[in-house]
Order: sequence, then structure tokens, then C-alpha cells
Amino acid sequence: MQFEKVLGQETAKEILKNSIKKGRLAHSYLFTGPHGVGKSLMAAALAAALNCKKERGGSGCGQCVTCKQIEERRYPEFLMITPQGNSIKIDQIRELQNTIGFAPAVGRYRVIVVDMAETMTEEASNSFLKTLEEPPENNILILNTKEPANILPTIVSRCQKIPFAPLNTQVIADFLEAEKALDEASALVIARISEGSLGKAISMVEGGFLEIREQWLRLLGECFDRPRGEVLELASSLVSGLKTRAREKYQVGGLEDLLALWTTWYRDLMVLKEGGEQALIINQDFTSRLKKISNRYNIKNLLAIISLLDHAQKDLRRWHNPLLVMEKTILGIVNLGS
Repeated sequence: MQFEKVLGQETAKEILKNSIKKGRLAHSYLFTGPHGVGKSLMAAALAAALNCKKERGGSGCGQCVTCKQIEERRYPEFLMITPQGNSIKIDQIRELQNTIGFAPAVGRYRVIVVDMAETMTEEASNSFLKTLEEPPENNILILNTKEPANILPTIVSRCQKIPFAPLNTQVIADFLEAEKALDEASALVIARISEGSLGKAISMVEGGFLEIREQWLRLLGECFDRPRGEVLELASSLVSGLKTRAREKYQVGGLEDLLALWTTWYRDLMVLKEGGEQALIINQDFTSRLKKISNRYNIKNLLAIISLLDHAQKDLRRWHNPLLVMEKTILGIVNLGS
């Protein structure tokens, strides 16, 4: 595994490579940014650079046994801790503490990644904090998180923070064409909707998102042709057929994804109303349909619908009544678009 294999994230690469060259590695890092932009891959590249049998200017060679094992997630000194269910539990942190109590057996450094670190329970967080207060030598702890605000401030303050940015749309599209055999138009649509997350884009391709998307946009259009009772039935059928994502990273096809797609639709309508460039439209393959219905809306109503959809996504994460959220949202969209 090599730094060069991580798409984008040049700032993060330079920070880590310079730290290696100068021998100023931190005991703990906080990798912050959206899911699917290369945080775990960067951690693997760091582990390879530190343990490679053929040191090569602050990066792994990508050819030796160590580098290949790290890339295949088989290296005993490169460990990943992921949520069990919806959270990282204290037993997982205790097992981590037992592991780092011993020096690395086969490499110079042990690199441990705590993925989705914001999901640590309160007990797990407090236990992990004790580890950071007395960091063992030759062990590097990396916390991956999308939401650093949900991590204990005392943990954040003891880590070197390295930000990861959303990936460029064209970079994702090129990858999908080369690695997933998508045509250029489909690759661009997925890349735009993925919000800069390659992991999400790959899940969309593998989950048949383009077909699902067409169905969801058709249902959105049908809302305006149905009486109120049928609109409420539609909300009920969506809640029954789709699930909330809970805290999965890349699962595609849930209620949040439907609402996010509908948000892109109304964003595109606003681009058209404001005379924006064609390149700014996300759902470009539906441009003719967008133009056909754009006269139905004014900017004020479009902003209100986008705000409504944004609040709905937040409410789905906070509330335990998705049916009420969906009923309120769909009726609001219909009222504002009628």
C-alpha cells in the first residue's frame, strides 16, 4: 500500500510523509472528513510506510510482503476497530488496550484505526482517553470520524488533527469508468450525487442506484397527481419499504438517501431558475424534465422545499417516528409545489 494509491488528499499525504521523514510522528491522529474519501486507505499507507521492508522516501514500496499484507488487511500490526452494531463498545477498547500492552511482534510500528470513532459509547470513550494519556511506544492510534464534535473534547485535544476533503467529482467519475466499467454519463451522475465520497459512489454502483433513482424521482412527480389520502399512503409505503441508515457508512437505498436525492432535484431546479450553468446541474440526464416543470416554482418555494428536506434528514436521525417525518415532508413538498 502506498500514499500514491490514495486518490486526492494531497495535504494529508504531505503532513504524514513529512512527519515520517523528520521522525516527528504523533502518538495519535484524528482523521476528519466525510466517509469514503480515503481516511482508512491513508492509515494503511502510513502503516506501510512505517513497516515497509524497502524504505522509499517516506512511502511504502507496494511490493514487499509487508506492504501487500497491509493492503490485503492481513498484517498483524495493522488493526481496525469498527462499530459492533451501532457503536464501538468498551469491550473493544479493553481488547485494544490489552493488545498495545505488548510491543509490536513483527514490525517497527503497530497502527490501530478506530473507524467511525464518534460511535464510541461513553464508557468506551472514557476508557480510550486513558490510553491516550499514557500512549505506549511504537503504537500509533488513528481515529477516523465524520463528526469530530461528537467525540470527547479531551480525546480530540490529544490527537493531531488531519482534515480530509470531499473528492473532486471528475476524479470519482474517472475511477468509476476505469474500475467499474460505467459509461461517462452514468459515472458523472453517480459522482455528482456521491457528494465527494468514493466509498458512497462505489456502493451506489454496486447497489443499482441508477435504477432506484429513476423510481424515486418518478414517485416524487406522482405526488402532485394524487389526492391527499394517496399521498399519505405513499409516505407509509416508503417507510415500510425503506429503512433508515442507522450509522452504516455506505449503505445505499434508505430513507435518507431518498431525501438526499430529492434535495438534488430541487437544487437543480433552483440552478435552472437562476440561469446557472448546465455543468452545475447534478441530474443532467433529466434536464429536459427539470426544464418542463421549472415554471411551477419560484425561488422562495424552492428554498423552502430544500430546507424542509434538510430538516427531514436530520429528524430521521433524531426521531423514532419516520412515518410522521415522511408524511410531513411529502405534504409540505406538494403544498409548496402546487
